[in-house]
Amino acid sequence: MQKIFQILQTKYPAIIWTVIIFTLCSLPSKELPEHGTSDKFDHFAAFAIWSFLWLFNGSKSLWVILSGIAFGLLIEFWQKNLPVEFNRSFDLFDALADSIGVLLGFGVYVVFTRFQSKFNKA
Repeated sequence: MQKIFQILQTKYPAIIWTVIIFTLCSLPSKELPEHGTSDKFDHFAAFAIWSFLWLFNGSKSLWVILSGIAFGLLIEFWQKNLPVEFNRSFDLFDALADSIGVLLGFGVYVVFTRFQSKFNKA
């Protein structure tokens, strides 16, 4: 378990997750697997994980929140400019789901670190 924490405390998992999000959001929609969950839930969950990973490696909270919101908006503008056959477009509700996910990831990180510090004291 300690090895996992050591890996998560580096920037590599956060960078890799950022690339995964951008790559998936750049694919034509028909190439994405159907899995029965809402598109908004996917955005929400992906960005919650994104913010948690960036916070866990020591990045500043305000930077993570603001850059996460900006990243979500930039992806939407990027999708707006993809070829029509990609069936991608700007969706403000996707950006909103991304932003809420960033805030949830922040909340999970705060709770996690409080429990971790109490556990380490025991």
